[in-house]
Amino acid sequence: MSNFDKCEVINIPDMSIKPVNLFSNEQKKMIGLFIAAVDENNLDKEVTIFFKTLTECLGLTDKEIIKIFKLINGQLLEVSLHNERKEYVINIFSFISYDLDHKIVTFKFNNSIDGLYFKLKKVFQERLNFEVSKLKGKYSWQVYEILKNLEDGKRYYISIEYLKYLLKIDSAYKLYADFKRKAILYTQNEINNKTDIHFEFEEKKEDKKIIGLYIIVHKNLE
Repeated sequence: MSNFDKCEVINIPDMSIKPVNLFSNEQKKMIGLFIAAVDENNLDKEVTIFFKTLTECLGLTDKEIIKIFKLINGQLLEVSLHNERKEYVINIFSFISYDLDHKIVTFKFNNSIDGLYFKLKKVFQERLNFEVSKLKGKYSWQVYEILKNLEDGKRYYISIEYLKYLLKIDSAYKLYADFKRKAILYTQNEINNKTDIHFEFEEKKEDKKIIGLYIIVHKNLE
């Protein structure tokens, strides 16, 4: 009996997000500080942080802090709503302003999509521990996002049809062999060698046709 026989069907969250551009370590740390400062019960409230807090936590000067403000205020996210099959490209923040006289910065996260802040929080706490630029494959980030929602060592099943739906593959790769080579094996190699997790899979056949994958994800030991 295969150790993949007992499994759960993969349950994908309604939303996934992906940075459009590479974040620097300073940007990631600053956004993390901003996330921690937000009142999760009142996401529409503007938040204020002293420059001193940022300079002490980040080890940067006021001038360097302002430079990062300008960069992250223009950072974009690709937001996918899987249930609606919609994609958006939006700014992380509704606004960021700074007062040089009082040495404070005021900001508010973009909350135009319901649940975006909490997804953003999870991504910056768990997903950006490695450089996004390391994942070069067309589908690598999307697959990584899917796998990070799975429990370590648990067996899951996903149909090929649903996987193609999540990766927004419509008419491409009509032959499974092409899909496997370009979307599965290439992505597996990248994720296993460049991220904080690795995965293995086994194919499920029906009438000699591959209809799905059994997947097990493992966290890489530090």
